[in-house]
Amino acid sequence: MTADQHINTASLVNFRNIAGSLSLYRTAHVHVYRKEDIEFLKEKKITCVVDFRNSEEIQKQDLFELVKSDHEMKYINFPIAGYQGAFRDIHSPSTQDYVHYALRIMTHGAQAFKKFLNLLEVSENERFVFGCHAGKDRTGIMSILIHNILGVSNEVTYQDFMTTNEELQNHAHHFENNWTKRKMSKEEYLQRIRLEETYFDALMLEINRRYGSLELYISNTLNISNDSRAIIAKKYTHHD
Repeated sequence: MTADQHINTASLVNFRNIAGSLSLYRTAHVHVYRKEDIEFLKEKKITCVVDFRNSEEIQKQDLFELVKSDHEMKYINFPIAGYQGAFRDIHSPSTQDYVHYALRIMTHGAQAFKKFLNLLEVSENERFVFGCHAGKDRTGIMSILIHNILGVSNEVTYQDFMTTNEELQNHAHHFENNWTKRKMSKEEYLQRIRLEETYFDALMLEINRRYGSLELYISNTLNISNDSRAIIAKKYTHHD
């Protein structure tokens, strides 16, 4: 990454390409975007921004307004809400707390995930960036689903989760309102959002127990057929 790119991506939290693809990127949608970020997305030839936040989370001066005012990129909102439940009030979530939280996202976010995958199937020559607030939970589940469809290994997907941990630690200042409203210290909040190394395997085990497999969740819950999977994989898999 060049020095100029580092400057341009300073407020693009958790921004990186999806493993195995040069047309799909993930990020967070914290409320600190600048016009330089739009220029960087253009350099990456991003044509569409997909936002999984709900209406209560979207505020002025965020990526939505910048994209909308630019007119050269599309903005699409597939909101996911109602998934937090009791997790919101847990001060120090355990790995199992996070696993059940992720499963609630898979339940409440099924329609949003389906719509995005349908969009990937029918789109032509589009380059997408998708995200939520922190680019961690809803975005993380979406990344798992896409990795699975693209044939990315669990080992690479696990590393993607660990990269998110590092990204959020490095950009902690963007989330000051989160720990302030919870009456937590910065250190307590960073510990709260950090995923333990055991999380990914525990989540995969629970997905297999509940749905049979990740593939069956995609096919049965999201109603994404094998033919649709093949189309998405062919369009968005990068071949050296």
